Amino acid sequence: QVFEAQLQMAADLDLPALLHVRRSHADVIATLKRFKLKRSGIIHAFAGSREEAREYIKLGFKLGLGGAATWPQALRMHRVIAELPLDSVVLETDSPDMAPAMYPGQRNSPEHLPDICEALAKLMGVTAQQLAEASTDNARVLGSARSTLPSPSQATTTTRIPAMTADAALVPWAEDGMRHTFRSRSPRLTCQPRMARSPAS
Repeated sequence: QVFEAQLQMAADLDLPALLHVRRSHADVIATLKRFKLKRSGIIHAFAGSREEAREYIKLGFKLGLGGAATWPQALRMHRVIAELPLDSVVLETDSPDMAPAMYPGQRNSPEHLPDICEALAKLMGVTAQQLAEASTDNARVLGSARSTLPSPSQATTTTRIPAMTADAALVPWAEDGMRHTFRSRSPRLTCQPRMARSPAS
């Protein structure tokens, strides 16, 4: 009931939903099909099957990918990621958790995103630059539309505004007119997208 109430709030306020789904993909997909959120959202730390990925993509959701998929033993995830279209993914860190394989035992950080990007790009058969730009574009799509939020005087103690975190995707938000430079250790990987203003929260 709480989950459905939050989805209804996202629908009412025309906001995307950021979901962390653990061992309940079938139930969540069935629920999302009933709500049909116009702005969809992100499935954070996606680790599901090919079929589950397809269902989320059909619903307009982006799949959040991070350090977990860089580990060599994550063979099933490697197979799933290899089949994902570029317009269905966003990069994330889940910092300070979910450190990538190249930083074992360390605190995770957004600084690791370039290395995560390069590792996942290899799995997808694209360049790191292509994946970085696609991730940023996909995040911008989710955050581009403006929502009508209640004013402070209208808000109540039971009102909670769904919001996407800046770490949910590769540099998803910045002020109008600002440019963000995303650089890895390789000078080739430089992404300078013009960003959209984030929804107020």
